[in-house]
Amino acid sequence: MAELYRYAAFISYSSKDAKFAQRLHRALESYGIPSSLGKFDLIGGGKQNRIYPVFRDREELSAGHLGDQIEANLRASAALIVVCSPNGAASPWVQKEIEFFAAQGRHAKIFAIIPDTAPLTDEQGADCTQTCFPPAFRGDALSGDKLEPLAADARKGKDGFRNAWLKIVAGMVGVTPGQIIDRDRKRRRQQALTLGSGVAALVITAIAAINLPAGERVRSAMTTAAAERVERQQIESAAFALAGLPADGDINPLHSRQADDVVGQAGLLVSIVGRFDTGYARTHSPDFRFAVLEETDRDTDIETYFLADLRTGERTLLEGARMDSAIDDEFRFSPDGRALINYGFDEILFWNTETGEGTQIGGEYAVAEDGLSLVAVQRVGETARGTLYSFRQGSAPIDLGEIPGDTVDDWSTSAPEPRLCYGFSRRERYLLHRTAAGEGILRDLHTGRTVSFGSIGCGRFFSQFSDHRASIVSSDDERYFAVLTPDGTTAIHDATGALRINVGRYWLNAIYGHIALMFDFDLPPPYPRRYLNIETGREVYVGLANENSSNGQTFLIFDEGGPPRLRDATTLQDTPLNFSGDAQQDIDISVDGRYLVLRRQDAAFLYDVESRRETPLNVDRSASVYFYDAEGHQILSHLAPQGARARYLRISPRDGQGLVWDLDSGRQEPLHSEWLWSPNRRYVLVRAADGRTTVRDLHSNAPDVTLDAQLDVDYIRTYGTTPFISDAFVAFSSSGARTVYSIDGSRTHRLENLVGNQFTPSGDFWIYSQRLASDLPRLSFQYDVATGVTTPLGTAGASVPSDEDASENLEPYYFTSEQRENLPAVNYLLRDPRAIAQGRGGALRASVCRLSADYIDPFPASVRDEQTASADGNGAALYADLEGRPWNPCDWRGLLAVFPNRARGDGWFEGMRQWLRLISVRWNLGGRDYACEETTSAASAETRARRARMCERFAAPAAPVPT
Repeated sequence: MAELYRYAAFISYSSKDAKFAQRLHRALESYGIPSSLGKFDLIGGGKQNRIYPVFRDREELSAGHLGDQIEANLRASAALIVVCSPNGAASPWVQKEIEFFAAQGRHAKIFAIIPDTAPLTDEQGADCTQTCFPPAFRGDALSGDKLEPLAADARKGKDGFRNAWLKIVAGMVGVTPGQIIDRDRKRRRQQALTLGSGVAALVITAIAAINLPAGERVRSAMTTAAAERVERQQIESAAFALAGLPADGDINPLHSRQADDVVGQAGLLVSIVGRFDTGYARTHSPDFRFAVLEETDRDTDIETYFLADLRTGERTLLEGARMDSAIDDEFRFSPDGRALINYGFDEILFWNTETGEGTQIGGEYAVAEDGLSLVAVQRVGETARGTLYSFRQGSAPIDLGEIPGDTVDDWSTSAPEPRLCYGFSRRERYLLHRTAAGEGILRDLHTGRTVSFGSIGCGRFFSQFSDHRASIVSSDDERYFAVLTPDGTTAIHDATGALRINVGRYWLNAIYGHIALMFDFDLPPPYPRRYLNIETGREVYVGLANENSSNGQTFLIFDEGGPPRLRDATTLQDTPLNFSGDAQQDIDISVDGRYLVLRRQDAAFLYDVESRRETPLNVDRSASVYFYDAEGHQILSHLAPQGARARYLRISPRDGQGLVWDLDSGRQEPLHSEWLWSPNRRYVLVRAADGRTTVRDLHSNAPDVTLDAQLDVDYIRTYGTTPFISDAFVAFSSSGARTVYSIDGSRTHRLENLVGNQFTPSGDFWIYSQRLASDLPRLSFQYDVATGVTTPLGTAGASVPSDEDASENLEPYYFTSEQRENLPAVNYLLRDPRAIAQGRGGALRASVCRLSADYIDPFPASVRDEQTASADGNGAALYADLEGRPWNPCDWRGLLAVFPNRARGDGWFEGMRQWLRLISVRWNLGGRDYACEETTSAASAETRARRARMCERFAAPAAPVPT
């Protein structure tokens, strides 16, 4: 418990320092010790956390014995504060008071403070600090003992007055000076902010009373300007549409319903994540960061190609790029988007999309089917050198060294043909090439690992599965690789390079799993087949087998004079068959060997091996047949899982109606040959006998869903428009209308008067355009299939990227475009349909700006440039409303935008800054109007750069608005 005192402190000073002592007295008694430091009662039973009362002797002594009263008050004081100056050092009263207080045994509670009136140096320039201290502090008092009190220095250049007496307070309560000074600064800042906010509120209230009517008028004018432009200049109207809504921090939140509506008409509700202003988008990277743009010179009809960064708007000329009509996918991006490849007949060009640097590859080359690996060979005389380019991860080119070749007889020509020894495996994960020393090197294109096959020869296999340039055949799963040896035999290796078997001089046709199929061309035709188990080295069969399943596990055997048999390549067990025919008829075998499709003369039949029953298929022998498993996956050798079983048979005749056959139940359903399965292979679309369409869920036993739709077969045949099925919905077109059904039939969305419609690659969104009347503009919309929500896109046309990569990409981005009036350029905006602006009024504006601010046109110079605007009356009026404001409406702030916001790029008092600049510009107070590229005070460097690029491209004077 604190000792009981009457005073918290006793100030001892010379009468010549009375003014400083009086300031110190007021400061101490008015100060409240921060509660965060703790609870303090300096006198016991007094005011908590206060330095009160403080005794100042010259003022508070009453009449009577002076010496007795001073001593009594010194005893009643918790601390002694000595004002140390040359005046105090010469005062006998100050010396006596120090000596008396020290005699009470309270040396630790004596504090010294040098007043700000004390000199720093004497007449000779020497430091005179020591002359400020009384003798008791210099060691010549109290029997020679030197007192060393906590000393604070209020002089300028030292502690200063406030910090000096705060140091005294820190010593009195037992905390460090830093603690109490730091908390004092924070408290004073908070007090200043509170006071400033109050003053600002009063100023804003006064300003608001003056500006509210003007603000409403400006918004109304902006909304009207947007409505006048939205039909013919939709993209330019966006800035006016946003300016018609309350900005962040606006005092007046009121707005018109038309202001909300025109934002949707301007196509601002769906997020804009990139754009370019000219050209046609040929293709794009998988992440939609880059696009290849094609521009055609109208005079020369010559195409020029550019690499466009859709995020920044920057474009790089693709020098030498061209399109060859006979080549599919002339431009292709790597999966990570870091490389762009342009294929031609006699050269390849590729670019690093990050640096824009291009490389030209001439001479002979071989490209993997996925387009992501290629070998380029430069011939110099009799030698050739190869370089491997892999675009999967943007890796550096690999020098393959000299690639020798042989002159081999081409089976399709009579003349020998030179061949170089290199090529890709079946699924193109591996590259085989022969070195100058004749060594065969197998390179894993995914990992870069290489293995040696030893010495190999050079030639070509008679195989449907071998690269025509290379001596390589691989199994579908790329476990085994067959190469020619220098002596002309065939060796089969595994992926480690180990030799598994040498099959001699037979012609290798294919490797199915672990079964190798070979022909013996040394014998007269019909050439016998040889089936070899690579893992056991055993011959499974030699003879006139007619056909094998897609994984080579089963095959047909026709023996002269005997019935056909089906042999299992693993168990070598034969199953006798009772159908009639010979080895020359066309037969398909299901992957599990259960079913055979037989083609004889002009008819086709299904044969069940287990029941030995033959059923007519009622189609001619030219019909295509496909087997599917229970989940709707087409069964191919490299896709079939272990133990795959055929469940469905799809029959697609060249002309007429196809059908799907449930092999378990025997049920047959008609279907159009161009449509059947959903992308996830879960749903199958079939047509009932009454013409209605049903959806069957292959993953459940739920009843089929019948859709209220009938196929317009004549319309399909005339226009080639077939129904569309995704994992979530089914869509039908008929005579200019389209109907979308959810996959369970619970929701229907039908539209007429369509002038264009497409689905995004993932099938989640339907983008369509309508013209409701001949004299009305085309309107575009986005329909979310999952939720049934329709969002307007305005008058812009919509385009879903159609390259093959897009169909496998989960990102549902699409482009909208607008032909600017009186300008040749077409503007393309890349949109993300999953991000939709929400709310009304100011909330809607904030949402649009958060999603799309960097890709919205600035106001055109026709209303922001005084000289240009003065030529048109309407432009002059808009200029008057926009003068002194930023060119992008997303950068406008109201007076209540006080606090910093990093996401929006706002600094402190952003709204007040803009208002003061507006006033200084309009009232000719020396203010400078905003430049087009200027934005908010704390905007990021990226935002500033994007604003500048948008100004370079879109702030040119626009054509007058038609009236």
